[in-house]
Amino acid sequence: MRFRRVGAAIGTCLCAGMLLAGTAGADTPEVYVGSAAGKALDLTMTLNGAANSLTFGVSDAKVDSTLSATAHAAGELLSGTLQTAQVKGDNSSQANPQTCGPVAVPAADVGLSLNTACAASSVTVANGLPVATGQGSVAALSVNMASLVKTLQLTQPLNQVLTPIFQGIGQVPTVGQPLVDVLNSVLNTETVNASLGNSGSNVTVNGKTVTSTATAAGGVIKLLPSPVGTNPNGLVSTDPLATITVSSSQAQSVYDRVTGKSNATFNAALVTVHFNPTLKVPDISVTPGQTQSLFAGTPLQTDITVANGATTTNPDGSMGATADGVRVDLLRDAADATNKSALLSLKFAHAEAGVGGTPAVIKPLPQPQLPRDLPRTGGTPWIPMAGAGALVLALIVRRSALWAKDR
Repeated sequence: MRFRRVGAAIGTCLCAGMLLAGTAGADTPEVYVGSAAGKALDLTMTLNGAANSLTFGVSDAKVDSTLSATAHAAGELLSGTLQTAQVKGDNSSQANPQTCGPVAVPAADVGLSLNTACAASSVTVANGLPVATGQGSVAALSVNMASLVKTLQLTQPLNQVLTPIFQGIGQVPTVGQPLVDVLNSVLNTETVNASLGNSGSNVTVNGKTVTSTATAAGGVIKLLPSPVGTNPNGLVSTDPLATITVSSSQAQSVYDRVTGKSNATFNAALVTVHFNPTLKVPDISVTPGQTQSLFAGTPLQTDITVANGATTTNPDGSMGATADGVRVDLLRDAADATNKSALLSLKFAHAEAGVGGTPAVIKPLPQPQLPRDLPRTGGTPWIPMAGAGALVLALIVRRSALWAKDR
């Protein structure tokens, strides 16, 4: 008996659900799309007027209301580290674990080297909520001065062009300890060393929002990272000549699935420069919209340009955010009379995100119309009541007449 009651209750619930599903509907289904993209580094090397470009640490992610989720990631865009994950439909997923590969540098003869680049991507749709994530990274960059000198074919002795720089480091004397000893030390070490970051792109849908987030990490660039030498006062400071630190940038867009409204925000990257303490030069900060030059007029000239970010609103109400990155132009070819051509250009930390949509439009449930009178059968109800009254009246009149006759 208990099983019958339980079965009946389940049957009642199913019928009620079918009834509600049948009477309620959507004029238009919900529509949304979110995307994010990040790029850790664009590298351009220019030699003899020819530019070689490479892109590292690329990622993007996208989801939409058809329950489609896609993510791409690449450690180095032209190499075999590209990772793609893609699914469509509920309760599905795909994941590509991190894969790393060597980086082929087209201008290795100038002493440029890059360590491995890595990529990973994953997508999933669970309970009607898609998520997509991509991440790409590159480890480190190095430029060696010895190879650089041979390539640049300096028009004047190296000690002459670098003397103004090294005069501040440890106050290297020109008598008793030849400056060339210090320069030879530099020739056997790195000229530029950069610790690079990664980019991450993520789009997540939950019960109330669609959130697109792109983050691009910056990096740390060291000019003459090991200027080791000796002087009568002891060892020269081993701190880099200058350390350039680029912060991360982030762009985010959020769509409210209930109100159909979007908003977007960004955090642009900032740059700080720390100098070798013996230079007695205060540290500096480069904020969005500024350009700062270091060591102008020497082969180590470095120009730092910090871009800003922006938010945009499209005609359909969707919103996007862009956090533009930082450009650092490193090293100059002394053979170039204008001293404007950078040997190495690095573009860090670009991130962008966008999202938008339209909520579902639901038909209102039909309202039942109440009758004006209660339902009835057998004709108008007051007619038989009138007949019964007439019959009672006739009986009263007849009994009255009989009573009067008896009297």
